[in-house]
Amino acid sequence: MEKLCVVKRPDSQSKKITGILLVILGVVIFVLSFLFWKLVLILPAIACFVVYALNYVHAEISFDYTFFGSEMKIARIKGDNRRKLLHMINMDDVRMITKADDPIMYNVEKEPGAIKKDYTSQTGEGTVYKLVYKEKDKTVILDIEPSEEFLDALCEKYSKVITR
Repeated sequence: MEKLCVVKRPDSQSKKITGILLVILGVVIFVLSFLFWKLVLILPAIACFVVYALNYVHAEISFDYTFFGSEMKIARIKGDNRRKLLHMINMDDVRMITKADDPIMYNVEKEPGAIKKDYTSQTGEGTVYKLVYKEKDKTVILDIEPSEEFLDALCEKYSKVITR
């Protein structure tokens, strides 16, 4: 049984404003290059448009949690088409999945060498869970925001490690 959960992270306001300012700057430089017949100014204008296209057009980030068999995969999706696998977790290595505000997490987060990663939408709307597992003698703590359906699918097989 395969379960999929996608969490989208909204763009920040400052990133939107920077993108708009970059486009305006490119247009102004482009117009000035034709007004003063300075073809050298076309290169900075083109550079502004290229930077905008690379950084802002495909900048929507979402996280994809996939559970199949005994593996959970966490991937980052940029702009609906660029997927990067971040973690492939064997569920037998998972110590616990619990809510972020659970008091037991205080001791786990204080372990020396604990690696913390945030794969949530950062909007505060959904329930954030902490997934803790061991990887090469290091404790890895992942903040995730799974749906209730996704948690139900995990609970069918791994109810001992999940605290709701």
